[in-house]
Amino acid sequence: MENNLIVIYLYCYNIKKLSMFIKRQWVLILPLFAIIMSGCPFPPTDDAEPVTEYTPLFMSREQLEVSIKTQSVRQLNKPGKMILYQNYIFLNEMYEGIHVIDNSDPLSPQKITFISVPGCIDMTIRSNKLIVDNAVDLVVLNIENIQDVIEMSRKRNIFPEMTPPDFGSIPDKYSKKNRAEGLIIVGWEK
Repeated sequence: MENNLIVIYLYCYNIKKLSMFIKRQWVLILPLFAIIMSGCPFPPTDDAEPVTEYTPLFMSREQLEVSIKTQSVRQLNKPGKMILYQNYIFLNEMYEGIHVIDNSDPLSPQKITFISVPGCIDMTIRSNKLIVDNAVDLVVLNIENIQDVIEMSRKRNIFPEMTPPDFGSIPDKYSKKNRAEGLIIVGWEK
């Protein structure tokens, strides 16, 4: 019986010591917690204007509809999606167009042309048809003659306008209501 009392006493004594230890640690933990939390930004309210480091590149509807052209090769700066099709590599240049590379000799691929497609960030190919986004439009190009692509069809305003790469929505100062009518965002630059 006496042993049980000693065990209970030691148990209670240790609980009391642990309790005192925790109370003393709050003196250290609370200021540390306050310092850590002061460095955490609060989520923006709905009223907060999005801030971006990028400015939009605009093009009129008329310019956009005649903007797809085959051009000479150029340097690759902002690579995006890549597609292997037949003996070609189609490599997206973000917001600008598509590099076409002859890959018939995989040890020595050769750039052969650049297809200018402002606002292009995605593409696919089906049966010699290159399907691309031309900013807000969906365009089908005939690529049977890769040196002279032909626009076959265009569906207007299929896609929403592009948002800045560093933010999920278009800042109000660049929204449609705050710019000249008919201007479309075809890219973003720092």
